[in-house]
Amino acid sequence: MTTLQSQLETIKLPHIQWIWYVDDYEKTLPQYETQTRFKADASKALVEIQKLLQDDDGYDTYTILSSVGCFCTTSPWCDEASVRVCLEIINRLKITPNDWTLLRDSITQDFKLLQTTRVSKAGYKKINQFKGLKPKLGFITDGRDQWKETRIGSISHFVLWLSHNDAQGIRDNWWLIAPTILNILDDHEGLIKLKGVELLSVLLDTIEPSYLETTGVLSIFYDAVRPLLSYLPPSTPTDLSVEILKKSYPTMFKLFENTKERNKYLIELLNSGLLSSFNTVRDNFQTLRVIMCHITTVISKLGDSTLKVLPRLIYMIGTVVSDPFIDMDEELFCNTVNCVIAIEQNCWMRLPNHRYDIFAICLMAWRRAKTSHTKKKVIIATKLLLSITTITQEEWQQVIKENESVKGLFDTVMVG
Repeated sequence: MTTLQSQLETIKLPHIQWIWYVDDYEKTLPQYETQTRFKADASKALVEIQKLLQDDDGYDTYTILSSVGCFCTTSPWCDEASVRVCLEIINRLKITPNDWTLLRDSITQDFKLLQTTRVSKAGYKKINQFKGLKPKLGFITDGRDQWKETRIGSISHFVLWLSHNDAQGIRDNWWLIAPTILNILDDHEGLIKLKGVELLSVLLDTIEPSYLETTGVLSIFYDAVRPLLSYLPPSTPTDLSVEILKKSYPTMFKLFENTKERNKYLIELLNSGLLSSFNTVRDNFQTLRVIMCHITTVISKLGDSTLKVLPRLIYMIGTVVSDPFIDMDEELFCNTVNCVIAIEQNCWMRLPNHRYDIFAICLMAWRRAKTSHTKKKVIIATKLLLSITTITQEEWQQVIKENESVKGLFDTVMVG
């Protein structure tokens, strides 16, 4: 007969070096088989635990919380289906404040193997941190390696515990929260760092970024997340890069929202992050889709401050639209035209100086567009351009003479 205790033993994480990103090489490693087998067994065990708890009220809540809590976020040992089962189980538990305190104490012990030097024990920015170089015998990673083998489930526990806290709870436990997120962000493994980004996002959904300014750690978090923006193809697999960029940029936007230096950070992200990344991934359409989408977001947030980088933006958009294969990726095509529209809406005061560049982009996009959805966006961009500046009939006739295919655009926006 299946017992609750035996199922809890089944979901106990084994002490192995977990494989966070699986490629063909990783599949040949012995721990991959162990990892895959455990993941399948744990998934079944969680369902059994859910059934057993419905018929049994005589269980220790904290034991269930700490055991099942390792499955509250996707990880090498847990897929989305298991996360749903885990959260359903936890939502049915009668968790007391003491249970949450015990979980917090467990997290504190688990993360003692990792020590960040960038903040004080209270979670505040250290003053006069640099006091000269201290000699070290080699590069010591024993503490982190040991933590990743024996205490890695503490990430899931921390996700669960952090999500439970309100703004006051976060302030009261700042001494644990700031160093823990930084410790996770400091890992060299991309997907572990990404867990730190997700935790930072949860934190920012609960507390104002201004509190991070007050404690002096806003710039520290910014510097900790920034390296993830360089996880680009070809050195990083495309699917991994896309996942990282999709989560990292929005979290960074939230990080300095409503702060004093918001625009400074946004322009820095646009210049040294997004536009610099473009040169690396311009031939990788999957990654470029994400880049273009984030550029449009930054333009909308910056408003007329986008003028500082307007020529560079126009050049980049022209490069994308003129790519011979752009019409094969409608999502990228639409994201690019959306970027044009965002520029027109926010940089209209300088658009007369760049009207021929934008006009050329609209004409090129019209010639390349294959779907009605994309063509509608090009029409919107062209009408917006004409509402801001003037393209004469003679100029239209000249381009129509050179390429008859743009007559359809002329008839739509000029004749109606």
